[in-house]
Amino acid sequence: MRTVLPTPSLEYGWPLLAFDSSASVASVVLALEPGHRLERQTPAGQAQASQLLPMAESLCKEAGIGLGDLRGLVVCHGPGSFTGLRMAVGLAQGLALACGLRIQTVSGFEAIAMALLSQTSANQKRLRDEVFDIRFDARLGESFRGIVHWAAHREDLSLVGDPRVVPQLEAGLAGARLVPEDGHPAGICLAMLAMQIVEHRLVSGRIAEAPLLLPAQAQPLYVRDRVAQTIAERAVAASLVLEPLLRSDIASVMVIEHQAYPHPWTSVNFDESLAAGYHGLKLVDQGAMVGYLVWMPVVHEAHLLNFTIAPARQRRGLGQWMLDQLVRQLRAQGFEQLLLEVRPSNSGAVRLYQRNGFVELATRRGYYPAAAGHREDALVLMCRLREEAVAA
Repeated sequence: MRTVLPTPSLEYGWPLLAFDSSASVASVVLALEPGHRLERQTPAGQAQASQLLPMAESLCKEAGIGLGDLRGLVVCHGPGSFTGLRMAVGLAQGLALACGLRIQTVSGFEAIAMALLSQTSANQKRLRDEVFDIRFDARLGESFRGIVHWAAHREDLSLVGDPRVVPQLEAGLAGARLVPEDGHPAGICLAMLAMQIVEHRLVSGRIAEAPLLLPAQAQPLYVRDRVAQTIAERAVAASLVLEPLLRSDIASVMVIEHQAYPHPWTSVNFDESLAAGYHGLKLVDQGAMVGYLVWMPVVHEAHLLNFTIAPARQRRGLGQWMLDQLVRQLRAQGFEQLLLEVRPSNSGAVRLYQRNGFVELATRRGYYPAAAGHREDALVLMCRLREEAVAA
């Protein structure tokens, strides 16, 4: 007999059920109405896989409702343990399919920011925007890093750009509140904090501003693609290297350039840049060129002219890695700031630069060629490389 699953409803409201199993404590929260919540927790580990659903059923029984009475689901989807993330997200997907529900995902970074905001008393309500630079312990000497923006006019939190894995000693974003990176604060319940965020969106009528997802659309926020390699292995056999770009590399560069852009640089542009003494670097991953950049020095400034990752290798953290290496080199050479132009339509690149502290200085009108003979503006972005440059 074929089972027909209900079509997910566009309606989203109370009762709401929230899950989290990304942290040291797995938790389930049931919200019957604004501010009326019930909670269950269990230590993280293998047992939580069999405990999440029973905890949810126990909460529903205590409230006198069934799982079929739910009107929406919330899941804290990471970062954290790979296995833990799959548990909570998988359970939310299964319930959403079975009950015809939509899911709203909340990151652990946003949940921690909510905890910090909740510490502010009512008479000190935040009336200005704020940025939180939040780190979670990712082991292997690294941290999960995410930038969270508190928009005062909307009274809502949002994750800025894509989170990433960084060395634990990496400096924080200028102007942001840096949250200690030694794991989640003691006693915190991420499912409860995620529920508070979603409840506020419901009460304020802004619930649709964050996506209401179908089951298949709700996915874990893994951040790290690979965890099997140890620190010692990375030190012995680094797969990524940044090497000088040679004129003999231009033929390979042009293959990537034409794949990456509708209006690419020409081979003459690259040849003349290198001939003029501009600096070129190529990103090599396990022996294959997967990206490159060209920059030129202007007194104490560095101007980034071309920064490209092969389309087939994008969204894997390679652009972030290459930018990190460039910034380290420029700082070591005494440069004070890094400038670049970027198309506003290149949203991925804009997000990368913004989460690395670049700020907009100006707009160059009609700077880039565009389709059908039109022109596109360029955003002029700048990143401070030295603290002394800020004081100056």
